[in-house]
Amino acid sequence: FMVAKTGSIFPSLILHFTMNTIGAIQSVALGSIDFDKFAADLEKGQITGTAPMIIIAVALLSFGLMIAGLVLFVKELRYHRESFRLINFCPDVSQGKKIVIYLTAPVTILAFAGLIFITVRTALGLGIF
Repeated sequence: FMVAKTGSIFPSLILHFTMNTIGAIQSVALGSIDFDKFAADLEKGQITGTAPMIIIAVALLSFGLMIAGLVLFVKELRYHRESFRLINFCPDVSQGKKIVIYLTAPVTILAFAGLIFITVRTALGLGIF
């Protein structure tokens, strides 16, 4: 969307870098927290230390950024709705045939088979692999 709107790949690169930075900050901030102790303290009603504040701050920051990004994305889509109409590049292929082609693609079949395999193993308590 950003490449189509701006005509440049750099805004997408900046957004990708920003999202990775937020993920790295979350990993660093939450990586030093003992979640077992935090859960035990939470059950006892004894929330102490900076861990709860860090968890709440990271959660609120992530949630706020997600909502703001979604609102801005929908706003831009509405504003530029005529610019991003999907064009039927294969007018001689019906929608049903396109769906069949997608669902029978080898990558799609392998992805679904992998997901079913992981789901069954996890449901049986055998772990992922």
